[in-house]
Amino acid sequence: MRLGFKRQRVVSPFDFGIGTCVSPYDEGVRLRYDWIRVAVGGVFFLGVWSCAPSTSVKTTSIEVPKADEAGSVEGSIPPVPNGSPAPDFTVMTFDGKPTKLSSMRGHPVLIDYWATWCPPCLEGLPHTQKIFQEGSTKGLKVMTICDQDLGKVKSLIKEKKYTFPTFVDSTHEMGLKYHIDVIPVTIVIDAKGDLVDYIVGGGQDQEIKEALGKAGVHLG
Repeated sequence: MRLGFKRQRVVSPFDFGIGTCVSPYDEGVRLRYDWIRVAVGGVFFLGVWSCAPSTSVKTTSIEVPKADEAGSVEGSIPPVPNGSPAPDFTVMTFDGKPTKLSSMRGHPVLIDYWATWCPPCLEGLPHTQKIFQEGSTKGLKVMTICDQDLGKVKSLIKEKKYTFPTFVDSTHEMGLKYHIDVIPVTIVIDAKGDLVDYIVGGGQDQEIKEALGKAGVHLG
């Protein structure tokens, strides 16, 4: 069922499993929840849910996100084919200083696009922190990016004591160029500036590790 929420008030009662949310550019989002019932010596549930942008917070229906041949969730399409130059963009630091993706050239880059209201995003941040701590010793640059109110983002980062670099997509330039309809999205770019992989959804630690390996960053 697709439920409408204000972006600032998105809360999911389905806080288990893996899934995705959406970083919307309109005034509301709708929550999509797709579940699979599995019986193995009993009945249990594996939740896979997502949020998607909506033009009306009152819209309701049933919709199941599907993976296309490239492995992306419907509505979340990589900006360019893997192996092609990744589009440049500018985001802001907490201090209001602009930072370009191209300034990272010469280093592999991992981008984690997330939001404070997105449970699978929040569940993935400790993994991003671990990647940052290990990867930074191997030349990896990490950029975590969101498009929310700066105060909320800073508060969460401080509370959780994360040390990875965090940026704000205040103009939505990055989100639009990279077709960020569904979050979390993890993007891996190699040292030449080419797209290695575009990974949609949470709970994909192994996929991220393999993508980093392709970019020359081998984690333990």
